[in-house]
Parts: sequence; structure tokens; C-alpha cells
Amino acid sequence: MTKQMKKHLEAVVEAIIFDDAAAAKDAFHNYLSMKTQSILVGESAECDDSEDESEMKDEKKSDEEDSKKKDDKSTNEKKDDKKSDEKKDKKDEGDEE
Repeated sequence: MTKQMKKHLEAVVEAIIFDDAAAAKDAFHNYLSMKTQSILVGESAECDDSEDESEMKDEKKSDEEDSKKKDDKSTNEKKDDKKSDEKKDKKDEGDEE
């Protein structure tokens, strides 16, 4: 809460204490205007932050998918290499006989 907002609330309380309804109403109106503005500015900043977070999540998800594809490709290459080695071993065994 800003100093100005505190001052407006203090003015509301003082006006109520002194039974000045018009002053209380005016001070409360000023307080509500400032509070509403601060909320709207805060929500706007939160929306911007949430969009940034959403973009970061999408990028992270994309990176994870790319990483998984690379791992799958690497695994398939290892399987192919193993099959190739097994064929060579079988061929070498056949040549020895």
C-alpha cells in the first residue's frame, strides 16, 4: 500500500470519526480509485509474466521433445551398430571354418 493510499484511508477514518459523511465518501472514492488502478496495473504485469512463462514452458517442452528424438535416434543407431557387429562376427566365424 502506498503512502497516498494510506493517507486516503486515514482521511476516511477521521471523517467517519467526526461524522463528516461527505468527506468520508470523497476520501473513500479517492482510495478506491487508486486501489483499482494499482490492481489493474498489477494484473497487466501478471498477464505479461504469464505470457512469458507460457512461452518458456512451450520452449522447454519443445527442447525436451528434441532431446527425446535425439535419444531415440542415438538408441536406434546403437542398435544398428550392434546388429552390424553381430553380422560381422557371424561372417568372421563362417570364414574361419
